[in-house]
Amino acid sequence: MKTFWMEEALRRASDYGFEALEVYSESGSHFSVKVFEGEIDTFNLASSVGVSVRGIHGGKMGYAFTEILETEADLETLLKSCRDNAALNESELEPVLYRPSANTSYPVVEKTASTFFDVEPAEKTQALIELEAEIMAQFPLISKVSYNLYSEGRGRVAIRNTLGLDLEHESDLAYSVFAPIVRQGEETRNEHKFALMRHFDRDLLRSVAVEAAEASVAMLGAASVESGEYRTALRYDAAVSLFEAMVSIFSAEAVEKGLSALKGKLGEQIASNCLSIIENPHLKDGPASAPFDSEGVPTQLKRVVDQGVLTTYFHNLRTAAKSGVPPTGNGFRGSYKSSVGIAPTNFYIEPGQVSADGLLNDIGDGLLITAFDGLHAGLNAISGDFSLSARGFRIEGGRIGAPVTQITAAGNFFELLKGIRAAADDLKFESVGGNSAFGAPTLDVGVLSISGS
Repeated sequence: MKTFWMEEALRRASDYGFEALEVYSESGSHFSVKVFEGEIDTFNLASSVGVSVRGIHGGKMGYAFTEILETEADLETLLKSCRDNAALNESELEPVLYRPSANTSYPVVEKTASTFFDVEPAEKTQALIELEAEIMAQFPLISKVSYNLYSEGRGRVAIRNTLGLDLEHESDLAYSVFAPIVRQGEETRNEHKFALMRHFDRDLLRSVAVEAAEASVAMLGAASVESGEYRTALRYDAAVSLFEAMVSIFSAEAVEKGLSALKGKLGEQIASNCLSIIENPHLKDGPASAPFDSEGVPTQLKRVVDQGVLTTYFHNLRTAAKSGVPPTGNGFRGSYKSSVGIAPTNFYIEPGQVSADGLLNDIGDGLLITAFDGLHAGLNAISGDFSLSARGFRIEGGRIGAPVTQITAAGNFFELLKGIRAAADDLKFESVGGNSAFGAPTLDVGVLSISGS
């Protein structure tokens, strides 16, 4: 979006009766390719651009967006739509846009320069086709590869307003996913692996594929266990899936609406003192690192849970104003077309000092859960109660033993937090989407109720 038209929108704000106006511009490019049985399954090479305005008019907030802002007529339509939408806004909440002060500063987010855009899409596609063939030759038990994906994107956000805000930020990200299907007799297993990258790296693609193949093979022969109470560890990927599904409890908006069990718990011990949960928007090479949120508020490093104590909620400008606290830099939009909500950036459970092997050794005998299924149906994000299909491995004498499937793990998320005994040092980010990324290490969660055979 041309800078001229952003500046022109702000210059004309008063002509349309706006007390304050914000212009938010977003542009980006994206490439992804998925290969199946030696051929391209899906191929996407696209770019996008768009702009939105938020304006305070008559004490109400108006919104409008467009994909085209290149002429006088485009600008007039956008500003009139914003003004008209403000008149229709029936909200009684005080509208607010961010006004930076003389002391407002924004962090520098460090990242390793990416080079994945330097490699042509055809070369990347060919690399995935060759990878599929190579892994199937290396692992004869693989009947097919259900998912062999590479994706990359680059984006730029600019925010300006009539209150002195003038910000820009660029980000980029690439990742791969590999999921083979292994077959032995009538039994099939299908595990997947995910990896972030700063460069298009064939060796990394291969290591992800090998890890996925080995994980799938390792699950052959899996059986259930007798129902009972088991000392349990959650591997980093299982921990991330459960943690991400419960992220809304930290939102001030959810607290405000009575949809979070953490309401009124600030300053209280909500988890084991060996558990800390971090939001670090300034993490070097973090998949969701950003110096400011979608409202232009500086992002902040936060120990959301510090040694078991809840220290803060996530706020945008509106919830912060209503609660009488400073905003926390968590006012994010899904895109220029959406309204401002609340989301974390790089959100993760702090790793501990013990290795994953050492953590399992401390458990002795029990279960290592590597995956949960049915999180949307089997987890109540308000009460924290869960009953989830799970799989993983026995822990036998402190080591990984036989594979386990067809079990159900039941409990309560908040009680699970209080029962955590240790976190390993193997932190991994296993989920990236929108403005957020979620990570966790392997966790010793004490005792869980397991339903099996």
